[in-house]
Amino acid sequence: MNDQHAGHGESAKFRVVVDDHSFNLPEPVWTGRQLLELSDHRPTEEFLLYQLGEHNLMEDIGLDESVDVRKPGIERFLTFRSDRSFRFLLNGQRQDWGVLRISEANLRRLAEVGRDFSIWFEPAGGEPRELQAGEMVDLTGNEVERFHTERRITVHVVNEDNGEQIDLPGSRGVRIEHFIKLIYDKFKVPRQPDDRLRCEQGGEDVFQFAQLTIDEYLDAGHCKCLVWLFASGTGGASCR
Repeated sequence: MNDQHAGHGESAKFRVVVDDHSFNLPEPVWTGRQLLELSDHRPTEEFLLYQLGEHNLMEDIGLDESVDVRKPGIERFLTFRSDRSFRFLLNGQRQDWGVLRISEANLRRLAEVGRDFSIWFEPAGGEPRELQAGEMVDLTGNEVERFHTERRITVHVVNEDNGEQIDLPGSRGVRIEHFIKLIYDKFKVPRQPDDRLRCEQGGEDVFQFAQLTIDEYLDAGHCKCLVWLFASGTGGASCR
């Protein structure tokens, strides 16, 4: 990050970051136009300026609107070369974005979550799906696009018939029936009436909870280790 000074010497008291550039300002109140000019975004009329507030909520700052940067900490701003903004919802909170597409990485940044969380896209009239790393979403549709974050989980499954083991990543809002389908897909076997899928800890049948989400399953106290044993015969182990 580059440090630049709008003032001279010790008179520069207030630090702001515009995009990835840091500036020390001598005065606490600046207009949107001044901040754009300071960061070499010209002509200013061709740019949008957003202030990143609490929880990274983005506030549109007009060219002639004043911003007070004297609060503790570093005030942060984003710019876009655009003449319009696009609205979406992230974890139920309204956000505005200055270009027509937004990346999974930027959604993760705005939500302030790491890789232990997944980013989910909820298209209007469609099924929610997890966004993959590097994926972009178009915000220009007629509906306000919706996104949410979920903490990731991993279900470890052991095939007792042949020793094969698989890890199934997902999130707490996904139903167990989804993981059951993945198990058969990954092991490449057809489902039979006498198949068994048990929790390694205590041997409780997993099939009976197919309609529960992982969140509901764990909250009810089932199989806290999320290690399942798949078999057509017998087998068992203990959860560490």
